[in-house]
Amino acid sequence: MPTSAAGLRLTLAPSGPVVGQVGSEVPVDAQAVLAYDGPGSLHAFLDLWVTYWVVQDGVVVGTTWMQTDASTVGLSMDGGTTYPLDANALTLTACTPSGPGTMPLPAGSYTVYPSVWTLSLQVRTDGHAYDVQPLGSGSGMLLGEPFTVDVE
Repeated sequence: MPTSAAGLRLTLAPSGPVVGQVGSEVPVDAQAVLAYDGPGSLHAFLDLWVTYWVVQDGVVVGTTWMQTDASTVGLSMDGGTTYPLDANALTLTACTPSGPGTMPLPAGSYTVYPSVWTLSLQVRTDGHAYDVQPLGSGSGMLLGEPFTVDVE
């Protein structure tokens, strides 16, 4: 399962097949969870919603990502704890040469990777703080296990 260097993990497992219609929301019947399984405590600045990246034949062809401002929150987690996230229905859109677009994906089978954007990750243990991803160093992405979406 994908995980970050800091021991933070995103899990999202749909309860059944994920099927949708071209141009319509695709229901994802799942609960997403952030879990920290590292030592001490993790302190993070991140976006607390799931973004999906749509891949076909090894190439990112779509997303549900959208630009947001001032939406990052601070989260502290002790080792062995979890934090639930909503895995809402998604509208799969095709990418354009300049980034995310608004055109729906064509019919087909896609591999979808759930993700959460991170701005900083710091582990605190034994009275020390270790920056895994320092604030101001740029954003990172925590990926979860992929699942298949069929668009008809």
